[in-house]
Amino acid sequence: MTESGWFENFPADFEESVRIDRDNQSGSDPRKQAIESYHVTADSKSFVEDFIDRLLDESEDMRTGSNYWLYGYYGSGKSHLLTVLDGLMDSEWMQGRMETVCGDLASDQRSSGLSSELRDRLEDVHSECHVIPISVNLLKYQGQKQRSFSEIVLRHAHQSPDLTGVEDGVSAGLSSQTDVAYFEDWYRTTDAWDDRRSQAKAVVDSETSEPTEYDWERNSIWEDVQEYSALADVVLPKLFEEQTGTRDGYTDIQPSNVDPEEAVRRLESLRDARDREFDKPVKLVLLLDEVSLFIGTDFDRLTELQTLAENVDDIGGGNIQLVATAQANIEDVQPRFAAHG
Repeated sequence: MTESGWFENFPADFEESVRIDRDNQSGSDPRKQAIESYHVTADSKSFVEDFIDRLLDESEDMRTGSNYWLYGYYGSGKSHLLTVLDGLMDSEWMQGRMETVCGDLASDQRSSGLSSELRDRLEDVHSECHVIPISVNLLKYQGQKQRSFSEIVLRHAHQSPDLTGVEDGVSAGLSSQTDVAYFEDWYRTTDAWDDRRSQAKAVVDSETSEPTEYDWERNSIWEDVQEYSALADVVLPKLFEEQTGTRDGYTDIQPSNVDPEEAVRRLESLRDARDREFDKPVKLVLLLDEVSLFIGTDFDRLTELQTLAENVDDIGGGNIQLVATAQANIEDVQPRFAAHG
C-alpha cells in the first residue's frame, strides 16, 4: 500500500548517489554534473596529484606499481571521485573544457579547490598524452558468477570508440561480446570491413528461405550482429569463409580463455595501436567501481583482481593505470594488493 503524498516532500537539492556510468535522464552530461557538485578535499587533491605524477612517470615516492585502492564507507564519495576522475582523464572529453572544468572544481568555498599548480599539471597531462578512461560499475555484475573481472573489463574496453578507433557511422566501438569483438578486430583488417552491413545482410538473406519474413534492417544489421550471439554465430563464420576461402581457423581468432594476462595483453594491444595513430603517447586508465561488493566472499575473484593488477604493472609498463573503489580496506582482505597501492 502506498500513499500519493509519501514522496512529495524531498528537498529540491536531493540527489541520488553518484555512479560512474549513470545516465542523466534530463539530458545533461553526468560527468559535468559530477564535477560541478564535487567538493575537493585535501585527500582527494593529494590523490589526483599523485595519480597525475604516475601517469606522467614523474612520481618521486617509493611506492611501486600503477594501481590504486580507494576505500571508504557507503556515501563517502568514492564513486563520485571516480566519476570526476573519469572526466578529468578523458582527453577527448576535456578538449575545450579545461578552463570550465577547473573552474567548477575550484568554485566551491567549502572545498580545497584546485591549486594553480594542479591545474597546470592537468593541462600537462592532455598536452603530453592522449588519455582514455575505461569505467566499469561492478554493481551491475553483482551476482553474475559466470563473469570474471577480465571479461567485464574487456567488455567495456571493446565498446570504447576512442580506444578501438571504431566510430564510422556503422558502429561506435566493437561488440560487448568478446568473441564478436575479436572477430571484428580481425575483420577490419580486410577490404570488406567498410561494407560490413551489406555483407552481413547478404549472409542473413542467403541463410533464410524467406528473407522478407525477418525484420533485419540493413542500417542496423551490424549492431544486431554485435548484440545477438545467435545472429553472430550464423553471420561471422560465413564472412570469415568469404575472406579466406575456408572456415578452418575461424575459432583461432578468439582466445580460448580470457584470463587476466590475456585481458591486459589485449588492452595493451588496443592501446598500442592507438598510440601509433596519435602524435603523442596514449595512456589507458581503468576505473573499477565497487570492487568489494562484486567480489563478495569469492576469493577466486579476489585472486583474479590481484593477478589483473600485477599484469597491469608488468604488461602495461606505466601506460595503463588501475583505480578500484571498495567499502573495505584491501589490507583487511588481501594484503598483497596493498603493496601495489
